[in-house]
Amino acid sequence: MEEIDLYSNDNSYDIGIFKDVKVGDILVFRDLEELHREERKGNIKWTWNIPDMDYLVGREIIVKEDMLSPLRSKSGTVCRMDDMWQIGTDMLQPKNYKKPEQEKQDNMADESKINFSIVRHTDESTIQEMISKVDYERFKKLMAIGSDGNAGTHTLDRILREWACAKSDFYLLFGRSLTLETSIELEMSRDEMSTLVTEKLYKKFPRHYAVLSRFDMQEFIVNEINGCMSNFATYCGDMYKRGKKLSKFIAEYCQDKELNDALANVLGNRKIVSKIVASIDPYDYLTMSLNNHRWQSCQKLGEGEYASACLALILDSTTLIGYKYSGENTTYNYHSYEFSGNSKAWRQCVYYDRNTSSILFSRQYPDEIDGVAKALREMIEAKVSEYLGARNVWGIKHNNSQEYYENGSELLYHDVSQGAGTHCQVTNKDCKEKPHFIVGQDYNCLSCGGDMDDEATTHFLCHRCDEGYEDEEEEWDEDEEEDV
Repeated sequence: MEEIDLYSNDNSYDIGIFKDVKVGDILVFRDLEELHREERKGNIKWTWNIPDMDYLVGREIIVKEDMLSPLRSKSGTVCRMDDMWQIGTDMLQPKNYKKPEQEKQDNMADESKINFSIVRHTDESTIQEMISKVDYERFKKLMAIGSDGNAGTHTLDRILREWACAKSDFYLLFGRSLTLETSIELEMSRDEMSTLVTEKLYKKFPRHYAVLSRFDMQEFIVNEINGCMSNFATYCGDMYKRGKKLSKFIAEYCQDKELNDALANVLGNRKIVSKIVASIDPYDYLTMSLNNHRWQSCQKLGEGEYASACLALILDSTTLIGYKYSGENTTYNYHSYEFSGNSKAWRQCVYYDRNTSSILFSRQYPDEIDGVAKALREMIEAKVSEYLGARNVWGIKHNNSQEYYENGSELLYHDVSQGAGTHCQVTNKDCKEKPHFIVGQDYNCLSCGGDMDDEATTHFLCHRCDEGYEDEEEEWDEDEEEDV
């Protein structure tokens, strides 16, 4: 039996299995896991596009006269399928082919090694199950904001289907759920304390606002005066000094028992139990920078310079949204649409290479909180290890992943490749393959259907259809004319 090397490495594929094939015989695709394994090793000459080509497995190819020569030659290009895919010899086998015992043993040896890919064949029932778990009415409102009213039912249904196909491997990883969650007790962040102080103290005791507002949120968090206010130090004597309890100073200075009780209630809630979540829910992509905690980013839905990012991340096969919230939903009235959902006190984009299960944690918003980032990271690591049957032992490296990161779309802001903020990458110590993170997915304008010109916009629209952009352009032209 003649063996011909079809690959760039030392592995070879025995095309001798086609020597007796004749016109009318049936060819089938090799086992999906086998195809994925060989593709990751670089052993498929014409490339098996994971996961786009996975649906081909199970299809049959009837041998025609013009296929016989390629089947028995080094070129190995058999046919094209669905006008998209070039099918090579090394993707196929005769339908009645039975692996020799040695080949079976080799495969068993390969299978004894941990396969770090989470790519799985997803059937139609799983896609429909995912879509059924989306709050459609809320999704419709958010997409109306993001598209400036240009997302009709047909468009919404198409996007949800593309989302489900792109994220289905994560859905299975999460145990057939759109989210992976854990709880953690943490000291309040400055932002969370600011929200609490505003609602419970500033608004309810306006006559004491001038005094209360002079204290930094960190002083409320630790209930301790930092001693930085020179006027208080000068005129209040021993009443105000560094290290003194803030609550004691307020009691002595304001002489208001009702205020004391309210402050005691605020300080008694400095440690709170928060939910830490990794999500593929479309809601969490669309509200990735929308919240009631008074922070935002350039990717804020309907307003940010890179608001087009929300949809580009919904549609890619890489990005998860990690965040912290109280565990309770809040009510929004945004762009005249009312809806309810979580309010993210902290958020981080998480990029997952489905072939190696390496995970890249991007910039934290609005602040870096090590305890939260660690809780999110350890939750995902534990779940992946359990899912793959691998050891829960991971290596971590910081701010050194640009070589593995690829901009999949220009419709978002790439913190990692732009060097904005800090990031870290984790890889299971038993995985020896290099990761590849392709972040973002292009899409067409939701109004005219045309190309987005690889430029971020404030809506899911091209610049020609985005009224806000056109207004700016007209203003610029007028100014230019006046200058002339």
